[in-house]
Amino acid sequence: MWALVLTGGNITGAFPAGAVRGILNAGYRPEIITGTSVGALNGGFLVSRAARAKHGGRIDWPTIGAKLTDFWLREITGPDKLLKRRSALDIGWRALTRQWAGLVDMEKLYQLVRRTISAEDFVDPPVRAAFGAVSLDTGAILYCPDDPETQGRVIDYIIASSQEPIGMPLYPIGEQSFYDRGLRDLAPLDRAIRLAATEIVCVACQPEDVGTLGPEFDRGDPMALVGRVMEIVANELLNGDLEILLETNRLIAEAGGDLPALRRRRCIPLLVVRPAATIAVDITRFGSRDISEMIGQGGDRVRARISEALADPRDPGHDIAADLFPKNSAPARRDAA
Repeated sequence: MWALVLTGGNITGAFPAGAVRGILNAGYRPEIITGTSVGALNGGFLVSRAARAKHGGRIDWPTIGAKLTDFWLREITGPDKLLKRRSALDIGWRALTRQWAGLVDMEKLYQLVRRTISAEDFVDPPVRAAFGAVSLDTGAILYCPDDPETQGRVIDYIIASSQEPIGMPLYPIGEQSFYDRGLRDLAPLDRAIRLAATEIVCVACQPEDVGTLGPEFDRGDPMALVGRVMEIVANELLNGDLEILLETNRLIAEAGGDLPALRRRRCIPLLVVRPAATIAVDITRFGSRDISEMIGQGGDRVRARISEALADPRDPGHDIAADLFPKNSAPARRDAA
């Protein structure tokens, strides 16, 4: 089964939106979608629109990809569309009185998600999906709608998955409080594999290296500091997740039959699409032009990665690229099951 795995990355989620449109235009037809943080928002949108399209018959994935980028261009035009920054007095008072609720009020984001994605879309979705959040109370990860206890609260878990620690408020679900699932599982590759993925396209917001801060970085801005810390942590988590899967593939290929621990595992082709360098965007001051540029970068990077993978049989994504472009021809088109 073909899986699409989407990482977190805050407002840089516009990059994977453009990349997803590109990979769907190339002929990729996901049967499994997993994601975290903004990846849960993007993934939730894809599942939602696929569920609505299924009622009309065949799922037109390229059109759904275009709807995702249209959503970003239309709805995510600036920080004021998603959040409201708390005043220094409010932040100080909440810290002193132990009533911490983040550096920003995220009610606008909550309303946007509820207007855009419906729980009804997940009653009988046409693809397998897993999005979730980390419980601050137990430290456990819950994936919706895959885990039974998340049934009926899919939208809440998608919202909770987008709440970055400290900078954003805790999100209550039932008697527990939840944060961004990227705390433990930035790229939910393992969950995709558990859902029976046989090949994976992973679209990430993070490059291989976070790069060096420039002189324009404001070290006195708490939002900027929180963002930088989360960027470093996210980058390390992603690289670790990818390395584990690639190393497992290598061991299976070399000695899988001779290693009892690997006999039930399988090689899983992996095409990774990620920025060539850190995306330079200020999450507190971005505008429509920034969103448009990130979407374009995502599309450009997909084309580059497919070309790279096609040209190198040793590339972990070579088999996927070859499926999409047999003998370098036009993209193969597959109908959804």
